[in-house]
Amino acid sequence: MLDLADAKAQLHRLRLGVSDKENLEKEKRALEKNNQILSARLNDLGKTVDDLTQSQQSEKPFPQMAWMDSASNADWIKDRKAKELSLPEQDVPDLKKFSVELQHRIAQAEDGATLHFRLEDIQLLIAGLAMSQLHIFQGISGTGKTSLAKAFAKAMGGHCTDIAVQAGWRDRDDLLGHYNAFEKRFYERDCLQGLYRAQTGAYKDRCNIILLDEMNLSRPEQYFAEFLSALEKNDPRDRLISLSESQLPNAPALLVEGRRIRVPITSGL
Repeated sequence: MLDLADAKAQLHRLRLGVSDKENLEKEKRALEKNNQILSARLNDLGKTVDDLTQSQQSEKPFPQMAWMDSASNADWIKDRKAKELSLPEQDVPDLKKFSVELQHRIAQAEDGATLHFRLEDIQLLIAGLAMSQLHIFQGISGTGKTSLAKAFAKAMGGHCTDIAVQAGWRDRDDLLGHYNAFEKRFYERDCLQGLYRAQTGAYKDRCNIILLDEMNLSRPEQYFAEFLSALEKNDPRDRLISLSESQLPNAPALLVEGRRIRVPITSGL
């Protein structure tokens, strides 16, 4: 009798175990199905985010230059610390008085340092600017080549875009930037932004200098060739540098044909 009772109890336990196992299998299948549904929804959300991100990026492939298109003088002063735009425009006296005044302004242009340049050097710089947009400062380190360009722009109430040339530069992308077709965005380098800034309403009547510091570290004929070719054009309207093979979507307003940047005649390089 005891053996029969034990056997019945064991059978009952086995039946409960089978029932529990079946329930667990059902729960497992339900969880797997829910997991598949959640994975599908997650993939859909990921695609939606990618589409929205790509759409937003494609709306402004040139984010910095697009900002310049709509920026007011107040925006420049507030967001970009463009103190020069708060300075009033003044008539230029005769060149002799102007060069003397400019010498004093340059001396006080940089905070914490007084810059001493000969009047003859200031006059030579002014005369050179009347003849060419391209200037090469040559001399041993510490003679004030970089300081003169930056202080001159500041003393004139203009802007200097200071670019440190790297030894590894090989083509114009190092200078201007490049377009990423996957992100639908142009990575605007400082030089490109400086060229565009010089054409905006806030800066088109001001002195704009793009300073290529230590440009001899790399080969200028490789990364600067298109600039040299553009500057040789007699008609300023033809001084253009292509940024892409075709027109870019939602290109900034001041690009020519939506793909080329003009080397403005108001800039000094």
